[in-house]
Amino acid sequence: SVLWLWVALPCTAWCSWHFVNSLNSQASAKVAAARRESMKMLSVLEKMLQTIVDMRLPVHFFFEWPVTSTGWTLGVVKRIMRKFMPFTMRIDGCEYGCASLQNSRLRLRKPWRIQTSHGPLSRLPELNKTCSGTHQHGITRGKDATHSGRYTKKFAKAFGSAMIKSGHLVNSLFDEENDDEMPDNEEDRERLYAELFGDYDSEKEEPDHDDDVKPGEEPG
Repeated sequence: SVLWLWVALPCTAWCSWHFVNSLNSQASAKVAAARRESMKMLSVLEKMLQTIVDMRLPVHFFFEWPVTSTGWTLGVVKRIMRKFMPFTMRIDGCEYGCASLQNSRLRLRKPWRIQTSHGPLSRLPELNKTCSGTHQHGITRGKDATHSGRYTKKFAKAFGSAMIKSGHLVNSLFDEENDDEMPDNEEDRERLYAELFGDYDSEKEEPDHDDDVKPGEEPG
């Protein structure tokens, strides 16, 4: 079976308003702290993804952030996308039911960029819908801004259905003929996950002494 890893780290440290706040002496310290914390999370993510690939686990990756996030320009983010999730999807939340809490007739555009390791899935039209221009938009601020950060049922159904239909491992990161399966034994699965997330007692094992982008395309 194939596992799907969806990553959506907090993006507020890299939003455009934080750039404005960074110019304010009182807010700049909070912005700097938020960005340091974000960099730590990105570092952990990169190590985890590399571990999954090294262990040849049948896992596909997704990473979602708003299109406007300045975090996309970070070197570590570019490296993670190039190595692990080179395929791009571009969607607008208004096409997936994202609407204002104040007035449900107003859609919230909420432009998202999603990177993935699954090339065929990244090219599906239903996962690359952008604003049709047939509706009015509200302003994404205040409670609506917080609300827009939550995935809608339509969004979840679109991606969930596509994942189920594309449950086979088609990925340039793995050799298809040598795909590893998850261990059948529950104890082995627990050990595997513990190794991934750092809770496994390595002393029980022998030590190891070996030392701009269009949908579906890879960024240059």
